[in-house]
Amino acid sequence: MARLRHLSNVRMVDVAKAAGCSRAAVTHVLTGAGEGQIRVSDEKARLIRKVAKQLNFHPNHAAQQLMGKQSMALGLISANWREPLHLRAFYWLQVLSAARGYQLLTAQCATLAETQRTVQHFRSRGIDGAMAFAEGREFHAPVVRECLAQLPLLVSLFGRSCVPGATSLEVDEADGIRQAVEHLHAQGRRKIALLLEEKSLSSTRRRNGFTRAHRELGLKVKPEQIFIGTKTWLWSLPDLYEQVDAQVERLVIQHRVDAVIASNDYVAAFMLAGLARRGLCVPRDVAVVGCENDLVSHHTTPALTTINFPVHEVAEAAVGMLAAAAERGNLELLQSRAFKPTLLIRGTT
Repeated sequence: MARLRHLSNVRMVDVAKAAGCSRAAVTHVLTGAGEGQIRVSDEKARLIRKVAKQLNFHPNHAAQQLMGKQSMALGLISANWREPLHLRAFYWLQVLSAARGYQLLTAQCATLAETQRTVQHFRSRGIDGAMAFAEGREFHAPVVRECLAQLPLLVSLFGRSCVPGATSLEVDEADGIRQAVEHLHAQGRRKIALLLEEKSLSSTRRRNGFTRAHRELGLKVKPEQIFIGTKTWLWSLPDLYEQVDAQVERLVIQHRVDAVIASNDYVAAFMLAGLARRGLCVPRDVAVVGCENDLVSHHTTPALTTINFPVHEVAEAAVGMLAAAAERGNLELLQSRAFKPTLLIRGTT
């Protein structure tokens, strides 16, 4: 056994020989093949798994899939795992996948090379389906889209993917912004600012919702009410406070806005701190609305009004439809959907 442990290509027959049993028994214990036909005692099964681990043996999942057997593994891709929404979704995707007996394989794909390696790994692992936060600009290049299109049963989370054939689970961000604008307008706010992280499909939807809500209320959006930053500014310490203070100066002091809708709850929390440093009172002087309902929204002072994204519902739909499609072999079970956000009113408005 010591000699076999150092082999680079251990086979099932090697495991069978070391465990003193048939290859069929090893195949059944390690892959589940022969269910109802092959019987292996619990003691022998434990020995087989122990020997397989000692020999560093792993079943060929791609070969299993070719034989029509599920790998019971799903893939999950993000271009940036620092995104708060991605991390929250990962928690629920992991919990829900495990509850159905699936292993969740994760990867960060910020470059073409990372995407190519991940797709190759996922395919060699024989995954039953894949999920991706695939709306970001990192996935817009044609060569990247073609690479991702090689993944089976791809589901795009929280946005519409540019990948051909992908199923999209979106959140109606425009409607969330509309709800926030109408709430602020009902409070007498007439000059509301919208903070966007970058030019993206998500930002375009939010901007459209912002403009449409104002038009329906008989108001016109002025250029100074919309600020487009970058995705990296939230993480660009130590000058973060300077950037926040600059935004407070620009929006509140110079342009006299009386409410701010932030791109996410963390930006909103820093905005609250920036307003406090200026001696401004929230919500008396300026109202603040966050987005996504992250944990930080419960711990600001005052508690943050925010647009709640139904993260659990999106995760549940993604895992549920992938598992059902893989288990039944029915691609029609993959249906694109849009989820409606809700406005959670707290102390900052």
